[in-house]
Formats: sequence, C-alpha cells, structure tokens
Amino acid sequence: MAADGRLFAEQKKAIPHLSVPDWIDPIPGESLTEYAARFAQHIDPGEPCIIGGASLGGFIAVELARHLDAEACVLIGSAPHPRHLRAIVRWLRHTPWVVDLFPVWLFQWDCRWTRRAHGRWMPACYRSLMEQGADTDPAFFRWAAKATSAWQAPEPLSDDTPVYQIHGKRDWIIPLGDLEPDTVVPRGGHALTLFHPEAVTDFLLDVLDKVTTGRDDS
Repeated sequence: MAADGRLFAEQKKAIPHLSVPDWIDPIPGESLTEYAARFAQHIDPGEPCIIGGASLGGFIAVELARHLDAEACVLIGSAPHPRHLRAIVRWLRHTPWVVDLFPVWLFQWDCRWTRRAHGRWMPACYRSLMEQGADTDPAFFRWAAKATSAWQAPEPLSDDTPVYQIHGKRDWIIPLGDLEPDTVVPRGGHALTLFHPEAVTDFLLDVLDKVTTGRDDS
C-alpha cells in the first residue's frame, strides 16, 4: 500500500522485459474488483501475459487476471483469497473510519527521519523501503486499506491461469498460515523483493520457464 515500482528494482535488472506499471488513481468507494477492471484497460498488452504482484499488488493481480489474457498469476508475499488476511484487517471493513484516523503523515515523517538519520549506514534495501514510505500517497493508502479489508471472496481463477506463489516464512503481515506457496523463503518477511531479491528473481525466472515450456508443448 505504501510501495511503488522501486519494489521490483532488482527483478527489473534481471528480467528486462518485466513491466511495473504505475497505479492509477482510485475512485472513492471503489472496490478492488472494480479498480482491477479499470486498471486492466490501462495495462492490457493485447497479447498473452503473466500478471503478478506483491502484497496488495497480488490481490489486485488475482482480479486483473480475469480481464487479461493471463497465462499465469504470480503472488509474492500475497494471497489469493481474503481469508488469508489477518483478522484485524478483515475487521476494518466494519470500522472504515479507523483508516481515516490513521496518521499517514506521521508514517511519512518517520520514514523521512529514519532515512536522513541513518541513510548513510543503511543497506540499499532498507533505504529503498524508507524512501517509498516517505513518498506514500495518503489518498491511495487509505483507499487501499479500505478496499483490502472489504475484499470479497473471489471466484477461483480458471485452470488456464495457474497461480504461482512465493512467501516468506516470517511474514507477519500476511502470515504463512494455511497458504500453500510453491516456494517458502525460510528467513523471509513481507518485503521479499527488497530483502530476498535473488530468491524472488529465481522464482520469477522459473515461472517464466514453466509458462514458456507449456506454451511450446501446446
């Protein structure tokens, strides 16, 4: 919710044709499903593609896959169904006013202060996380929090669109729980693309190979 294309900086180096489109502005009150339908119109390549995302991006990718010619859906530290979200997140659907009270400005300030005070000693992954947090769009953050908490159980994707998942064993935002990812990163937390970039890149390359091989076989 507080990240952007910088989240996939390392993966873009290894996979040059990887596209990370900017979010479009949400319409107030718009659901994840409705947002994905509009977003699909902006990013549709007009040909078969692999769609994916991390965290919130993964939720939206599940919905996007219904509107695109998706050969696969990739979830990175994400989930295909709202039942995998923490109970407190699902609870917010009943108290959306709590999201409006969240001091996004304080979160931004804390990220800026941390970056300025410790930036020169920070590993690049931490510095990128602080920079993205400082640049958080408050309106998008609040919409995303409300839309995620109100996300309705989606219909499973068709067999023509397999779902591939990589998840961190120590992810406390979206706990591993009863998720059954293809790959579990033993010491991985939530921001896998930043803190375990090699694992994510290898996973993406493996998915690309599987999809390409399946395409050739057919």
